[in-house]
Parts: sequence; structure tokens; C-alpha cells
Amino acid sequence: MPEDDDMLLGRTGEFTFSELSSKRTLTSGTPVVARIDTEHDYYSVPDKLDREFKKARPLFEDYHRASALMINAVRTGQSLHVAPVMKPMSRMIDSVIRHPDAMIWMRRLQQEESYLVGHSVRTSILAAVLGRHMGLPESTLMLITLSALLCQIGKTRLPRNLLEKPGPLKREELMRIQGFVDASVGILEGTSAIGADVVRIVANHHERFDGSGYPEGKTAEYIPVLARLVGLVDWMDAMTSVKPYTDKVVSTTEAMDFLYQQRNVLFQDQLVEEFIQAIGMYPNGNLVELATGEVALVLAQDTAHRIQPSVLLVLDHLKKPMKKPQRINLFDYNKTHPDTPRIIQQALPVNAYNIDIPKLIAAHINNNRGWRKLF
Repeated sequence: MPEDDDMLLGRTGEFTFSELSSKRTLTSGTPVVARIDTEHDYYSVPDKLDREFKKARPLFEDYHRASALMINAVRTGQSLHVAPVMKPMSRMIDSVIRHPDAMIWMRRLQQEESYLVGHSVRTSILAAVLGRHMGLPESTLMLITLSALLCQIGKTRLPRNLLEKPGPLKREELMRIQGFVDASVGILEGTSAIGADVVRIVANHHERFDGSGYPEGKTAEYIPVLARLVGLVDWMDAMTSVKPYTDKVVSTTEAMDFLYQQRNVLFQDQLVEEFIQAIGMYPNGNLVELATGEVALVLAQDTAHRIQPSVLLVLDHLKKPMKKPQRINLFDYNKTHPDTPRIIQQALPVNAYNIDIPKLIAAHINNNRGWRKLF
């Protein structure tokens, strides 16, 4: 690590946009670890998204509410009590099993005052989505989801003015923040309801494949498999979320491009590839530009045709708002319009063309269309 005291690096393990592009990429000398057993057809084909979306919203709200109460109680000095969050978590996971896209949308539309609560909830949902894709059994889904939810709990022991300090951190401040991992372990070990597996995952989730992580600088196979998984989704959410100490946010597609460059550098190559397959090349809630010049919002994945998802056209080829946003499945459309196909040309940055995605979705719902016509 550079010796510049003003280096903004690893505040919570994420790197800035420019730092990611300069980090080294996969090389022939990287460690070789055993592949993780997966069973992609373990769960059935997802239900209809519109049907699951109606179920998902109250389930998400219950889970979010219980999680916020738990985390905020610890922040005020109370003991950690996980029992109230377990049933809402189980129901949230059931929704992910039925159709993961619904909860992905819930985390995308979440409006959060507390970054710590929001990040913890969103990360836990991503852990469940990735675990489902890999065919992990429900007991393991519960384990990684709970571990992801609790992996930041040690930050409740740090002052907010440090966690939310804008701009670069001094080295001593950075070291203090990185101490949250040990603080998390201390809280969890002092909670009788928390098993050793959760503690092990949380203790190792900031280790990185190439040894650049913390607190121990472990490498490759010395990092527990499920800690590697939780570490990846924790990193992804941090990269793509609005944070109180910086206005730098990248789109999920941009972050995944960087993530792919970091195979067997920051994260195990297989986990990187599994994650990209789980949420798609163009994830839900991201803006894309078509070869026609139109701008669209990605709505839902077509698991058989990942580069041709369902989208909502919002700007025409002149970048003017569509009078009536049009929902189309790109694969179906291109199949019937071979001479005038709509192909995704590129992913767009967050808030491109000043498009406010939550407001866009809300406006579409309030036009009495309902979620059925949106998805």
C-alpha cells in the first residue's frame, strides 16, 4: 500500500473508480484453488416476476424494518438480538428462491437514511441471490444471508463523524475504521445465538484472494469459501451505492467490468463468474443505450438470453423522453424484427441524462399501469 497518508483506499474495502482500473489483473502466476461445487438447477425456474413482486414488497419491508431495529439497537449500546430478524429473513429468502429479480428490485428502489442499515440489508439480499444461483441449500442461504447482514455490525462501535467523513482519510483513521472487523467478531462472539460459522465468515470477509485484504492478509484457499462469497457481494454493494462520504457511484455494469478484471486478484475467478451469471450482464435497474440511440431501463433478466433482457424504453433516439415508455423483451423483439433489431450498445453511468430511476418507476406505477404491465 502506498505510504501517502492522504490515500483514500479501503475505507470499507472498496476502491475508487480510478484505483480499480489501475489494479493488476489476472496473471498466470495466481494461486489455484479447488472449484466450488455448484448445482444450478437445484431450484426450479423462477415464477412470474409480476406475481412475485407483489409478494416481495411487504416481505422486504418487514425484513428491512427488523434489520434496522436490530442494528440501531446495537448502535445505542444494547446487546445484539438476532431472533426478531430470523423469520423476516427466512421469508425474504423464500422470495429470492421463487424469483430473485423481485428482491433485486427491492434493494434497487430502497430509499435509505442510514448507509450502514441500507448497505447491510442490500448486501444480505445479494448474498441470497448469489447463493440461490449456485444451488446452495436453504440452510446455507440462511447462513450467508445472516453473515452478510452482520458483517458490518462492528461499525456501530465507531463514531459517525469518522465513518461519514468526506474526502481522504489519514492513515490512523483508516486503520481505526478497518478495526471494525475485529469489533464485529467481538460483538458476535458475545452473542450466544450466533454460531461459529457466522463468526468465521464475518472475520474473513475482508480478506482478499491476493492477500491485499485485512485484518490478516490471508490468501486464496486460506479464506473460507463462504467468506469469499460474502466479501464479494459486500464489495459490490459498496461500489454501487451512494455513500455519505463521497458522491462517487458507479453503475452495477461498470463495477462488474472491474470485478471481471479482478478474477483471482481480489476475488476467486469462479465466484466472479457465478455472480455475473446470477445478476446478468446488464443488471436490473441499470440504464443502457441501444444501437438505435434509444435509452432504456433494464427491467428483468431473460435467463436464457442474458444480453437481451426486458427493458423499458424511456428516451427516443434523439434522447427525448418517450411520450409513452414502452416495455419490450429484447430477445422476442429482435426475433420478430431481424431487419431493425434493438441491441444493447453500452451500459450508461448512474443518473445518465438526469434520469431519476426511482422517480421513473414510481411515475410508471402511478399511471395506473401497475407492476404487471411494467414487468
